[in-house]
Amino acid sequence: RKSSKSPLHRDFMYRLVRTSCTQRSSVWRMVHSPPDHGRSGPPGVDLDRYPLHRPHCAEYRTVILKAQEALARTGCASFPGFLTADAIRATSAEARAAAPHGYCTDDRHNAYQLPGTDPELPAHHVRNLRMRTRVASTAYDELNPTGPIRCLYTHDLLVEFVSKVIGRPLYRLADPLGACTINIFRQSWEHAWHFDEAEYTTTLSLQQADSGGEFEFSLPLRRCSNDLAADA
Repeated sequence: RKSSKSPLHRDFMYRLVRTSCTQRSSVWRMVHSPPDHGRSGPPGVDLDRYPLHRPHCAEYRTVILKAQEALARTGCASFPGFLTADAIRATSAEARAAAPHGYCTDDRHNAYQLPGTDPELPAHHVRNLRMRTRVASTAYDELNPTGPIRCLYTHDLLVEFVSKVIGRPLYRLADPLGACTINIFRQSWEHAWHFDEAEYTTTLSLQQADSGGEFEFSLPLRRCSNDLAADA
């Protein structure tokens, strides 16, 4: 089963739970200057539902307002059916082709992704709780520069859209490996609870699991990156 739901989430704790078949998602981090694309719509986006090429129309403003409200209320804005059926097939095919070469991680970490444990805190404190994550990743430089995923990621109107949702200027990441990556979760794999390293992350779900694979998240818990959210 395929999905093109695209969630945008801010500084809260989330995890992807264990799957019963391979699940793929593309993760975008945007903090670098964009190339110029003119005003044509981003390739693959369902422009009838999300008119990114018409930012002054009423429908566009409605999408932005609903997303801003959800982001403020829950920490996550979701955009079901963001891609067309053809675009889902194309992006999923690219992800599947790259998946066998993905870099695999099998590690234990705490929710803050900080090293070791803190001896000044009790063993049961969330700072010292270590959880297992198993995931494979396809790096940005392994994606086809003219393929559907990178063409979508590098489109100006996508950056403009996300910028308006979060209410501040946004740019693409300069990292040649981590700018846009594909996460691959094979059977029984999962990403444990964690605070993301970026203030905002945009995730495009390309393929759902047959069972499991839920994208779980909490309400915003921290006031800043140094806040251990001890009462959470």
